[in-house]
Amino acid sequence: MIRSTCLLILLLFVMIQSLSSQITSVKSIYFATGKYELSFIIKSKIDSVLYSIPESDSTQTVTLKKVFVNGHTDNVGDSIVNVKLSLKRTNSVTQYLVKKGISKSILKQNYWGEDKPLRSNDNDQGKFYNRRVDIIFKYEIIKKKKANAIPSQPPVVENNPCNRDTLIDIPLGGKLKIKVCEYTKGKNCLSFEAINDPDSIRQGNSYTVDNTGAPLISGGMYNIRVCPEDCKDKFITLLIPIRIICGFDLPVPMNLYIITKKGWQPLPKTIMKEKRIGGLRYYEVTLDLCQFASVGGGRINCDFKISKTKKAKFIAKDGLKIIKASIYSAGPLYSYKMQIKDNKQSASCQIPCSCEEPLAYIKAVTPKGDTITMKDKPINRLNKKYTRGYCRTGSYIQDKRNLWVFRIKEKAIYRKYFLYELDFDNFKVN
Repeated sequence: MIRSTCLLILLLFVMIQSLSSQITSVKSIYFATGKYELSFIIKSKIDSVLYSIPESDSTQTVTLKKVFVNGHTDNVGDSIVNVKLSLKRTNSVTQYLVKKGISKSILKQNYWGEDKPLRSNDNDQGKFYNRRVDIIFKYEIIKKKKANAIPSQPPVVENNPCNRDTLIDIPLGGKLKIKVCEYTKGKNCLSFEAINDPDSIRQGNSYTVDNTGAPLISGGMYNIRVCPEDCKDKFITLLIPIRIICGFDLPVPMNLYIITKKGWQPLPKTIMKEKRIGGLRYYEVTLDLCQFASVGGGRINCDFKISKTKKAKFIAKDGLKIIKASIYSAGPLYSYKMQIKDNKQSASCQIPCSCEEPLAYIKAVTPKGDTITMKDKPINRLNKKYTRGYCRTGSYIQDKRNLWVFRIKEKAIYRKYFLYELDFDNFKVN
């Protein structure tokens, strides 16, 4: 009798374990030296982790059990100051998580200053990885047992299970809705990749301007790869997370663009609408896969035009010749290629208002023939002259030309920025 009872208890324990699983998800975010404020890019990375946590539905119950926020620094500066800095970093992340709906009761903060480095502090790369906050999500998934209730009428048999939709999470943000059998059959021929930071946009040489040169603000960009022979009569539904920048929602509806040899052009016959899933808001759009099959793939961008911009000119000094230049920002998300003029002595572009300081990426050649690079340089750190005006506090409004205007806290935009050799990252003192 005792043996039978023990076997029964063991069987029940195994059944419970088979229905539940404990999941741990770890995300590390990195800071500049001495900084603890959350940039738009950091917030986007935290959001992408929150989006990746599965939701409760008819088949499972998901419970977030504990969230650990662990702060670290590199070894630059005083060790006691670094402990306080790691605390400030954990506080910034914790406050943002609470703002996103995480309960304070399951949040646990730890801060160790420079005492627990991930890598060696002997070089800049190691220090970069040590200036971090590790966010550890622990949650439980319990599978729901199917009820054995006797149906009041004969069940409806699905003759074609391939008609069912499945929802696929896209790395770094977004969801993909596609027929089960189409995804199973063609998953090796279909891939989506989200691009949600300006550096990735710049590296892919996809600037946020349309084919007429008008500046665009991006609400989400995706690389799509599809096999040309596998696209006929196939449609997918893309769910793009609605971004919140500077405290304001991006406008709805937005426009969808596709990259071509002539630049970004509006994608014809596409209708975007808002949809809510699990309390989160998305843009929903249905796409014909054959639109992206000409060269095995393509890139789409969810954008709106911005009408209020200021022209800024970057002027080379010290005999420098500009060979490549762009301006970009994470809040709002954009990347613009500058026009190089005056025998490579200057470069110019239109700059919209940003809640985060616009960054410059510039390559130039010195009189000695050396190539020097300026990467991720806030333009307010450059020598500047002649203010163009200010970006005033406000929100998104719509003007008479149906173009969206982005207003933000007062910040000066200048007509001229001067580039000296010492402004560049690899400047060498002789």
